[in-house]
Amino acid sequence: MNILLNIFIIIPVLLGILLYFLPTKYNITKIVLFLITVSLNCFFSIYFYGKEILFNTHVLFRLDLYFRYYDLSSFMILVLAIIAFLTAIYSVAFMKKDKNTYTFYAFMLLALSFTNGILLTDNFIVLLIFWEALMIPMFAMIAVGKNQAFLTAIKTLIISSVADLCLMFGVMLICVVGGSFVISQVNIDISQPGALFAFIMIFLGATAKAGAMPFHSWIPDASVKAPIPFMVFIVTAVEKILSIYLLIRIVKDFFVIDIGSDISIYAMSFGVVTLLVANMLAIYQKDFKKMLSYASIGQAGYMIVAISSITVFGMFAALFHMIAHIVYKSCLFFVAGNIEQAEGSTEISSIKNNLRQTMPYTFISFILAGSAFAGVPFFFAFFSKEMIYESAISVSWIFYICLAVGSLLSAVAIMNWAVKLFFSKPKDKIIQEKEVSTFMFIPTIITALACLMFGIFHKVPYNLITGIIGQETGEHSSIVAVILIVVSVLVLVLALVNNLYTCKKSQSGLGFVLVALNYFKVDKLNENKSFDPYEIFIKLIRKFSNIMFVIDKAVNYFYDVIVPVSVNFVSASVKKAHNGNLSIYLLWVVLGIIFIFIIF
Repeated sequence: MNILLNIFIIIPVLLGILLYFLPTKYNITKIVLFLITVSLNCFFSIYFYGKEILFNTHVLFRLDLYFRYYDLSSFMILVLAIIAFLTAIYSVAFMKKDKNTYTFYAFMLLALSFTNGILLTDNFIVLLIFWEALMIPMFAMIAVGKNQAFLTAIKTLIISSVADLCLMFGVMLICVVGGSFVISQVNIDISQPGALFAFIMIFLGATAKAGAMPFHSWIPDASVKAPIPFMVFIVTAVEKILSIYLLIRIVKDFFVIDIGSDISIYAMSFGVVTLLVANMLAIYQKDFKKMLSYASIGQAGYMIVAISSITVFGMFAALFHMIAHIVYKSCLFFVAGNIEQAEGSTEISSIKNNLRQTMPYTFISFILAGSAFAGVPFFFAFFSKEMIYESAISVSWIFYICLAVGSLLSAVAIMNWAVKLFFSKPKDKIIQEKEVSTFMFIPTIITALACLMFGIFHKVPYNLITGIIGQETGEHSSIVAVILIVVSVLVLVLALVNNLYTCKKSQSGLGFVLVALNYFKVDKLNENKSFDPYEIFIKLIRKFSNIMFVIDKAVNYFYDVIVPVSVNFVSASVKKAHNGNLSIYLLWVVLGIIFIFIIF
């Protein structure tokens, strides 16, 4: 069996199962094994990076299960391994008082293994097996949370199941049309019979994994109930990595699609709707973690737009932004975890202190990550967003305008939370430093510094991704880039002026953006859960259940009441008709003869 299979799949699974069944008296051993496993996974992802390895293994009935370790998969495994390592360090400190901590460790290792399996496999059936298996640790990692987290886990399972069903249909069709179960051997024209429907199904399955609408509603719920490490590892890293990986494979390998084709336009529109609606809803959130979750959904929209442009530059931009997003959003969730540990909650009504004074290092981390999130020049996400803008405008300027509006909403949202968390007037007069432990602070500051360093030295990730895509990004135009940069800076200035002007009057920095959104009744969309596709589905199920209950009662009434009464009535009538009187029997005979003559 190949060493990659052992390192990236078998060992994490076995250690995860071991951690789950080890007695509580070995809790220290569990922590050590957990950290060693993610450390080894990280080490070997670096050691094998850049190598191309093809291998086959056999299971029952000598089935060929092909695996392929190449530039794209090795890059994704590396990013995943680094975030898993940082999340593991953070979770050891963050969840040390939680009785479900060691269960979380076990399922995190399972999730790491299954994700590696998806990235390594070159067989569609194996991909589906790992993809479906990932729902097990996702469910368990949410369920160990608080405040009826089990219900949110059920919601996640149902929504993910619907999305995965779409992926199954798509994979089934692509295997039939492409004539192979081997992923690297499939490359079909979108105009072939059945290919378009296969594309739509796989596209929905892939984008749903990133939290695209309407498959998004479990993420905000999980953000306030699941542990912070879950939001960092699963929502920020795993979901985005798998989604972008599969989307790139769809447009680069699985299908031949023309740039500017109808299917490309529709796919980009799907991404635009996701990013605009999610960023609008992020404005209204009163819990920092919930705001970050909607923002994460919105960022998925940017990447969907970039990849759906079908340009090499778009795929390049999506990969670049995926890394930037994972880095700054992980940092912001770490910040949220730090605040939760110090204040007991991330709801703005529960924050009693001026966190700039009580948590100075967390404040610095927030500023660095928040600047990247807003797209401030010379920070990580600034360059990735500019590339996404350029890939969008190469198709239509309408898409670019939508992206710019989304960026304005993002900038306003993060500036507003900066004011609420770090510049508001403290509710407590006593100022006491509440900075978190070293193990929680190390991942926070590493990701925060990465937001700045990879912005200044953006050529490092740029060169890595150039090697992955395999060809030059020829669409890049220096003149267009300069114009887009100027517009982006003006958008940031507008958001900043709006924030500063509004903060003089109140502790909110939303200003005209909130007024505009309220004018379009977006606040109603945020408050009304009836717009949640999951809630709509549940209501339909309940109505269907009520209808079936009424039908069942009617059927029972028919058999329990109507049928017995009818039978008794008929039998009583027959009994009266056949009372043993000879004249009555002669009358029946005469009536029978008359009836026969009438009929025949």
